[in-house]
Amino acid sequence: MRTLGLALLLTGLSSQVSLAADVTAQTASQGSVTTAGSLFSVLFGLIAVIAMIVGLAWMARRIGVTRHQENALIQVVGSTSLGARERVAIVQVQDSWIVVGISPAGLSSLATLPRGHVEQSSGFASPAGFAGKLKVMLEARAKNAQ
Repeated sequence: MRTLGLALLLTGLSSQVSLAADVTAQTASQGSVTTAGSLFSVLFGLIAVIAMIVGLAWMARRIGVTRHQENALIQVVGSTSLGARERVAIVQVQDSWIVVGISPAGLSSLATLPRGHVEQSSGFASPAGFAGKLKVMLEARAKNAQ
């Protein structure tokens, strides 16, 4: 992915440089001073290419272009955020679950458990997204009103 992005960047830059060289040659042959317009055109093209690369990188990261294998040796069962930069994750390795603490200082193993199965309990499950949270809040409000 990085090599593709680098190749696109170099291709875009080389085309912009050749465009700038052509514009400079035309300006010199015509004898008129239009360097401000051509410079603006080259600068605008360069900014557009860089913005496109940054936008595609952001979108790839947001979507999650990584490959997830179902039969991988190590799988993340679940994780939750504890703070701005701290997380707890459960990682499955063969027949055991390892509870891992993730912080800016590094990773630390918190516990090793036998492999279990993932259950979604009705009362304490964290609903996915805004719609799920709103539904849980409305149901709780309706129970309290009765």
